[in-house]
Amino acid sequence: MSGKKKRLATDASGLLDPQAQAIVDAHSSLGPQPFEILEPGQARKQPGPDDAVKKVMEEKGLEGPEPVGSVTDLKIPDAAGGEQTLRVYTPAEPGKGPLPIIMWIHGGGWVLFDIDTYDASCRGLTNKTGAIVVSPDYRRAPEAVFPASHDDVLAAWRWTAANAAQMGGDPSRMAIGGESVGGNMAPATCLQLAEAGEPLPAAQVCVYPLTTPEQFGESMEDAADGRPLNRALLSWMAMHAFEGVPEAAQDPRIDLLNWPRETLALMPPTLVITDERDVLRSQGQQFAANLEAAGVPTTLSHYEGVMHEFFGASAVLDKAEAAQQEAAAHLTAALRTAG
Repeated sequence: MSGKKKRLATDASGLLDPQAQAIVDAHSSLGPQPFEILEPGQARKQPGPDDAVKKVMEEKGLEGPEPVGSVTDLKIPDAAGGEQTLRVYTPAEPGKGPLPIIMWIHGGGWVLFDIDTYDASCRGLTNKTGAIVVSPDYRRAPEAVFPASHDDVLAAWRWTAANAAQMGGDPSRMAIGGESVGGNMAPATCLQLAEAGEPLPAAQVCVYPLTTPEQFGESMEDAADGRPLNRALLSWMAMHAFEGVPEAAQDPRIDLLNWPRETLALMPPTLVITDERDVLRSQGQQFAANLEAAGVPTTLSHYEGVMHEFFGASAVLDKAEAAQQEAAAHLTAALRTAG
């Protein structure tokens, strides 16, 4: 046995566009250990996808982050009697009057990453939409297992709606979205609001969402060794997120693919974004098909040649810029007619 630590190799599939390949190569060059062989505390210290993008930016002489009007961290209640951070972004060129509000929910499998990891997505969306973007730093597993993250996001949504005016926002024009498990918690939040008889977001965006705990579809095979998310890491995340909560796998907030038609029909207009080298590709596409079959105005947009976590890389990845523009257009159209 050598004393060398195992390092995460790059994606050698040959399926990624050159710009996307440069990002996964940069991530590998930072020397991260595979998350799935570590304890959560160790895994959180490894370089993340945002670090890979920053490395490519440095190599290209690009400065970041993208300027916005302001970034403010507020302390708001979580769902357990404690506090969570709500990061509030305002656009560089805000319009007149109260602005629409978009809640953007970060990913990381309910275990890894935080609002810092997804900062670039929020900056891009606030400038592209002219809306206020808020992002909750919800509790994570294993310190707080399911449904803690979902409960905190719902609490953050309700707090934002109740306090929109104090941040210059319009509570009648709100939308929601997120990446990875954030793309799970957006529709799960819509479901809980509908069940409580509360106003729903005007629209939602689900970027490479997790929509079932099952190892679902052909992408579990053809992208099993993808970067930065692979099949083994997905299982590791579930193990920690649902520890001691075996019933979580059947909970409608996790298994969106098992929703009956009448539940699906509750959803607002939805954009689902998927990508080629992603174990979650098939389940995201199936969720979009289910929504469409239930009569929900639904757009499925698929990006070839890119990988999970590509959305926030717009500084160095043209397809990320296109995806952000698409998300912004979907949200802006709905928010324009809301209220």
